[in-house]
Amino acid sequence: MKQEKWINEVMASLNNLQTPNPSPKLFLEIEKKLIKNEVRTIPMHWVVATAASFVLLAVVNFWILKTKNKRLIKANSIELLTEKMGLTNAEQLYY
Repeated sequence: MKQEKWINEVMASLNNLQTPNPSPKLFLEIEKKLIKNEVRTIPMHWVVATAASFVLLAVVNFWILKTKNKRLIKANSIELLTEKMGLTNAEQLYY
């Protein structure tokens, strides 16, 4: 009962509110922006700079992979040689 009374009071207070009226300029500005429909383009120097950075990144990645593979091949060949010769690379002082 008390809750219904409160709800009715709140709903009645909403009846006294006035609806806000936006300025007439607001609608004109919104229509201008919708009609304008401007196409934005990216400057060519940014496109070239981005493409050059991707190419540079790819070259650096391939170079790193190539040098890493050479190091692995060299390390593997040294390990194979020591195994064939019967040499051990143990760091233990006592067996």
